[in-house]
Amino acid sequence: MKKVIIILSIVLIPLRLDAAPLSPQQIERVKEAKNLLGPVEPRTTEEIVNELTAARFSEENLQILEAVAQTYRDMLIEYKEATNGKREWLHSVILLNVAFFQFGGSSEQNDTGLNIVIRRKLKKYLSPQLLSNRNLFYALEDTVGNP
Repeated sequence: MKKVIIILSIVLIPLRLDAAPLSPQQIERVKEAKNLLGPVEPRTTEEIVNELTAARFSEENLQILEAVAQTYRDMLIEYKEATNGKREWLHSVILLNVAFFQFGGSSEQNDTGLNIVIRRKLKKYLSPQLLSNRNLFYALEDTVGNP
């Protein structure tokens, strides 16, 4: 599980060279997201802050973290009886669905009901502006005909 998060973090968070510290408000938002995620998020708040500080799009990546946390919270309301192992699995499925969006996925055809529910919840928390940010979310149309 921890390997999945580390790999996704490396792939999904582009680094920047002119790292600026997060604002106190942003750090508070990180704490709130970490609190929602609880033990399924293996990184400490400080580690998350450091990753976001080094990211080229700190605010946007923080918004993604918040969307993951809010989606996770919503899913736990529906699956109250989930064991710790199931909660970790659910968190990883949410992260994979974020990656699905980031790599140009948009179709709900031939997919499981759980993925569809998660994607709809994520879309509720990811702003249209964020989803249209081509630095973070690719569209398959952008790559057609471009080797």
